[in-house]
Amino acid sequence: MDLGPEQLRSDLDALVQALVEIHPDAIDLVGRERFDALVADAEGSLASGGDAGRLWVVAAPLVAAVGDGHTLLLPPRPAAGRATPWQLVERDGGVWVEGWGTSSGPSIPEGGARLVSIDGVPAGAAYETLLASVPGETASFRRV
Repeated sequence: MDLGPEQLRSDLDALVQALVEIHPDAIDLVGRERFDALVADAEGSLASGGDAGRLWVVAAPLVAAVGDGHTLLLPPRPAAGRATPWQLVERDGGVWVEGWGTSSGPSIPEGGARLVSIDGVPAGAAYETLLASVPGETASFRRV
């Protein structure tokens, strides 16, 4: 369902307000200036409207910037809580598919399958974009 820019902005404003009011350290890790810049970028990205998926793409990195693995924004259904249907890992100079985020999917070779690109975007760049939406105190806690 498409939402207008006003609705998306209202939803983003409510999310930011709740995040700052409820989380005891929402801005400590990222700093006020960077947090405000992330909010402004998110608002600008919603100027043409979109759907709940677009709101998640824009808002999840903002929530993840809090740096708390217990504070996250899940993707809208049908994604069922995952940014991708796969379990990705960065190793050996590349991005690898090591499993499925759900119980089903084609078989994956032992040791994983090297990911080259997603929709024409090089795997490394796509992985970094996805990782920006995943919360966690350190990189070892953040999984895509």
